Amino acid sequence: MDKNPPGALPDNEVRQRLTLIEQLTGIGYWEVDLTDRALRWSSATYIVFGVDPEVFRPSLDGFDRLIHPDDLETVHAAIHGSRKTGMPYQIEHRIVLPDATVRHVLEHGRHEFDEGGRPIRFRGTVQDISAVNDIRERLIRAEREATLSRVLVEVAHDFNNLLSVVSGNLDILKLRYGSTPDASRLIERAHLSVENGAALAERLLAFFNRQLRSPIDIDLVSTIREFLPTLSRVVGTQVEIEFRPELDQAVGRLDKVRLETAVLNAALNARDAMPDGGQIVLSLSDVGRAGHSNPMMRLAISDTGTGIHSEILGRVFDPFVTTKSTRGGTGLGLAIIRDFAEDSGGSVTIQSEQGVGTVLSLFLPRRETGASTDRQSVPLSIPYGSGQAILLVEDNDKVRSFLEEGLSQLGLKVTAFPLPTEALEHLQGSTEDVAAILSDVRLPGPMDGLEFVRAVRRTRPNLPALFISGYVGSEMNDLSFTGIDTRIIRKPFRIVDLLSTLNELTRQGPVGTKEDHSIR
Repeated sequence: MDKNPPGALPDNEVRQRLTLIEQLTGIGYWEVDLTDRALRWSSATYIVFGVDPEVFRPSLDGFDRLIHPDDLETVHAAIHGSRKTGMPYQIEHRIVLPDATVRHVLEHGRHEFDEGGRPIRFRGTVQDISAVNDIRERLIRAEREATLSRVLVEVAHDFNNLLSVVSGNLDILKLRYGSTPDASRLIERAHLSVENGAALAERLLAFFNRQLRSPIDIDLVSTIREFLPTLSRVVGTQVEIEFRPELDQAVGRLDKVRLETAVLNAALNARDAMPDGGQIVLSLSDVGRAGHSNPMMRLAISDTGTGIHSEILGRVFDPFVTTKSTRGGTGLGLAIIRDFAEDSGGSVTIQSEQGVGTVLSLFLPRRETGASTDRQSVPLSIPYGSGQAILLVEDNDKVRSFLEEGLSQLGLKVTAFPLPTEALEHLQGSTEDVAAILSDVRLPGPMDGLEFVRAVRRTRPNLPALFISGYVGSEMNDLSFTGIDTRIIRKPFRIVDLLSTLNELTRQGPVGTKEDHSIR
């Protein structure tokens, strides 16, 4: 008598179709006979666990040895819970293959009972979900990093406001008492700390690629030399770092923060490839055009590490590709380096030999003439205004206070408001000839600085505007304004830089100047 119900497939055809399903889905089947504790696996289960069916004999003890030790207790608890309640279970856990590879699997199981309620059989499925789990972890990590980035942006905004207050009041002290040598020296020392604090905030934000991109002419020789102490502290004492420039000066128009971030990412990758210590060498050379339309310089970062396997070397610049699977790499460091090089008009290459080391080369445009215009090293005169009327909108009381006092002392007439709505009301009821608007970008309430300037320009379309902001974000790259009558200056800033920009905007020029190179 046919044991299959009417319309059912024969057993051999069922087995063939189950085999096809296993091949298509990779889901393995297993079964435990609890009377003799015999464990049987389907062919796909052998593949999931990475064992040879000709050699490996499934057993409950053998199964336990394949489970990751940290997950064994959890797996046993799920099995015993299912046996106790009679309910199916589902659990994700890790397994360790014979070659030490760790995989993530999804396991389903269910007990079968005899008429007396005794468990007699235990059946289930297992599926390798390592790829899915990897994507899920990346999404979680990306969400975590996006959240951290938003927090950092907000903290940087407040931090830059604090630094602006310090820097601005130092400038006022400099203007009043800077002629005293001791006072000048102490004030400049404090200014240097402000600049270092601002650079630290920028480096943190640059890691998440959220900084305002602001390329300037910088000398790579001096920039890298100044960055070496920070680099050494981050990389650690086990790794020796050397800088071997072949050039006395190498000027390029680059974003300084992104350059430092690229060098830092490369150095961290090199350090991780040398777990027992080693050497990192930074070299800088002139390479002519090197296949580019412009003269190029080569910044190379080499290490004495383990090297990169040839199978992955061609993909290392792709996002989320990492050689640090056991050390928690994000796979973003080299992608950030590549983006910086290409955005700068250059390129990046990598050479590596296992057991010998790796050389990462950044090819960056080199300016043939001119010196660095890094403002920190260029002393300037103090500009003076000519009584221009400036409308200031700044919600931070301390920032607003030092701007009023400092700009007034430098020859401007400043009318200040904490909110844009108050400033608009003032303008509507005033016939004063305002020379320019000075406004923070981020303001409380329904109107920010951008919307405020738009509203003003409906009635005063030619009124210049200078935005100040401690905020660092992608939207700051596009102010939605064009032309020479709109500028932005980042906090913290020197008040003399602010006044110089206002003079340019109002087309007054520095009507008067006071020579005092030590202001910088």
